[in-house]
Amino acid sequence: MGYYLRVIRFDHRNPMRALFVLSLSLLFGTATAADDPAFDYLPGRQMRSINVEGQDLPVLVRPWEGKNQHGAAIIFADTGFGPDAPGLVAYLRDGLSPTGWASISMTPPKSPPHPSFTTMPEEITKAGEGQLNTPAAKAMDKYTPEEWQKHMETQQGFVETSLAGLSQIGAAYPGKRILIAMDRSAALILNLLNDGKVAPPDLLVIINPYSNSPEFDERLPGLVAVQEVPVLDIQSPDGNTASLANAPLRRAAASTKDSMQYRQLTLSLNISEPDAWAEVLSVLRGFAISIKEAPVQ
Repeated sequence: MGYYLRVIRFDHRNPMRALFVLSLSLLFGTATAADDPAFDYLPGRQMRSINVEGQDLPVLVRPWEGKNQHGAAIIFADTGFGPDAPGLVAYLRDGLSPTGWASISMTPPKSPPHPSFTTMPEEITKAGEGQLNTPAAKAMDKYTPEEWQKHMETQQGFVETSLAGLSQIGAAYPGKRILIAMDRSAALILNLLNDGKVAPPDLLVIINPYSNSPEFDERLPGLVAVQEVPVLDIQSPDGNTASLANAPLRRAAASTKDSMQYRQLTLSLNISEPDAWAEVLSVLRGFAISIKEAPVQ
């Protein structure tokens, strides 16, 4: 577990309380992220941090509960969200722990900045000269291919560095590894796994995978099909339109795999339907049975 320096002022009226706080800090390795008021609602012992690109970022850890100790599930919410993203992320983070899987919820990479389209004053008078080449039925591209490639490389570098920084935290929970990634983070994870830049988990769970690049989305079915680890592919009817369009292609690309190597399920994951979150947890637990008894590589 990690350690950090924390300044504690001893209260002359209750010095034992300060000693108790100091002891807990050392015992649980509470990270500097615990001082973030956004996480005040969480027990301090669930807070950790890792350094990514010179910045301490919060990692939320919920230890095993009960006698079962299978390993750890690493969770990446959609890009631009936090490690405690509301909805399914928060539900899985709490729900996995009693089933024998410690949950390690990561800070996802930031989403690319919103593009701004600027028209120079001298261009305004050129209306009707055909300067817009985009067909009327097609949305204007947000980024050039070069800009998008740069965004992807930045985000993938963030995820790669984050996973590499988990060694101390993950060492407390030996065993199997489940990697759960959602939305745009799922696309980043698939590409990193395909390029061999991150260690493959024992089970990969992708939820509504897509990216902001149509060209990259075309590659997603192939990236799913080539995974050598079991893949649980969950698609929500209220997911992004790109992931919805991609779902049948992902299923078709992985059609040669048996049901314990690839399985796609359609489950509603709207934040107003928490019953579906319980179904995700149930399916995930069932799928994990096939890996928890296998020898550790």
